Amino acid sequence: MNLTLVLMLGAAVLVSLLLARLGKMNLKETVLQTLGMGAAALAFFGLILLMENFGH
Repeated sequence: MNLTLVLMLGAAVLVSLLLARLGKMNLKETVLQTLGMGAAALAFFGLILLMENFGH
């Protein structure tokens, strides 16, 4: 499970940096986007844990 979380957060950061480079975003926008994508990855991981706990 910890490896999954690390992979999801790493992928979120890499995708965010790629989008920033393609979209010519400044540093502030890149940081905000990275934080947002990291939060989304954590929320998705939490949803996975909840579903496993309830037997789905």
